[in-house]
Amino acid sequence: MSLSAYEKLARAFAAALTAQNVPVPTTPEAKAELRRRLFRMMRVKESWLPEIRWECISRKNFGEVETETLRFRSWDGVYGDATFYLPRQRSGKVPAMLFSPGHAFDAGRFSSNYQIMGQLLAAHGTAVLIFDQFGLGDRVHTGHACYGPFTCGTTVIGLMILEGIALFNALTADERIDPVRTGIMGQSGGGQNTLFLSMALQERAALAVVSGWTGSFEFTARKERKLCPCDIFPGIIREFELWHAAGCLYPHPVMCCSGFSDPLFGWDVGLQLKHRLESFYAPGKIEVYQWEGGHKWNSPECYAHIADFILRNYGLPEYADSLKSLPEPFFQSGPDPAKPPYPADAVDLTELASRLTGNPAREADSITEVFPPPDFLTAEEFAALTEEEKQYFVQAAAFL
Repeated sequence: MSLSAYEKLARAFAAALTAQNVPVPTTPEAKAELRRRLFRMMRVKESWLPEIRWECISRKNFGEVETETLRFRSWDGVYGDATFYLPRQRSGKVPAMLFSPGHAFDAGRFSSNYQIMGQLLAAHGTAVLIFDQFGLGDRVHTGHACYGPFTCGTTVIGLMILEGIALFNALTADERIDPVRTGIMGQSGGGQNTLFLSMALQERAALAVVSGWTGSFEFTARKERKLCPCDIFPGIIREFELWHAAGCLYPHPVMCCSGFSDPLFGWDVGLQLKHRLESFYAPGKIEVYQWEGGHKWNSPECYAHIADFILRNYGLPEYADSLKSLPEPFFQSGPDPAKPPYPADAVDLTELASRLTGNPAREADSITEVFPPPDFLTAEEFAALTEEEKQYFVQAAAFL
């Protein structure tokens, strides 16, 4: 009896996982190899790394915290916006966190969840830089859910991570910031970015908080739903797993956290991540935290627990049980109405990909237009699938 398409897909995953030969990230050699694999998967080059140039558009004081609204340029024609949360009382250089937001499409960096975390950390002595990702918040013009970069031979996630590295470089170069105590964090899609930034930055990052993305790349690849283009990681199943990514910060502290009822990543998958990391991390250096609830941070206890992990490792006062209610966000949720217009030379994500690769982009509206049918199916078997199944099989095969 012939195998069904789904059985063949399961066997393809099993073969790829069996063929994995990935070093544990506890030595310089292993970490260097994992970093090479990361850049290969993302289809980007180190030489493409931009240099961030930013200017302060406005400053505001909010009691213990002051904010700066920043306009930055990464590559020529690529502009973005960020909000810097700073403790008003500063004595010398302060620790900091680079915060990667998730898919808060309209709100972007002004999502109330992100603002509150930035305010809580800054009020206790840690600066936080929250930036709009490509296509989110004030950067709608760049595009996000697009397939154009794939047609040029690169990836959406690769361009995002290159810009994230550049922002980390700019943050640590700020004269007010202690570069030895600068870490990375993110929620949801920002947690995903934090994983890859962990692989790229490694011990340059003092600590990491991966929130709302505590699963496995295999689990993501097997999802039978359309993924955002930024969640497509070509060939990653053969390259490394999620615990390798988080583990690249070793021996620096890492927190991985998610909601018990998160529909995107089951808690059992999070426990597998916990066991993997604890197999080589020293006690107290790795924490896997679970809050009561779904995908989003939802209570003072949740915010305090995550903030305290950062504050504790920076030697700053913790909230512990003192946080009984959450502060009101400083800014309204949504694009900044006072934001100055972008310069006339502003380009979108696809144009950036074309410039960096030197390859012209072409129109593509779905994953089936940028990745080939799976090689474990015959042309006849693939043609027999429904359109929805074709999308799923091509998406899954891209990870393989």
